[in-house]
Amino acid sequence: MKMKKIRIIVEPELCKGQLCHICIQVCPVKILKPSTIPSRMGGMIPYSPTPEKCIVCRKCEYMCPDFAISIEETVEEENLVIER
Repeated sequence: MKMKKIRIIVEPELCKGQLCHICIQVCPVKILKPSTIPSRMGGMIPYSPTPEKCIVCRKCEYMCPDFAISIEETVEEENLVIER
């Protein structure tokens, strides 16, 4: 069985944090929230407490004026162990 794994990556040195937060506003499933990690400008960068709910529309990537957020999607094979 294949498992989809999604990582939402925010680069703190590129992100403006609360001065922008366009990514939080454009997310159609509203999974991005402000974190407690400061950006280079002092605002809090976004994060997702539930990245598995991401629909990989990439609106956050496309709309970020600083290219600070990216979505990484991988597919992993789940190994099943059957004992006899």
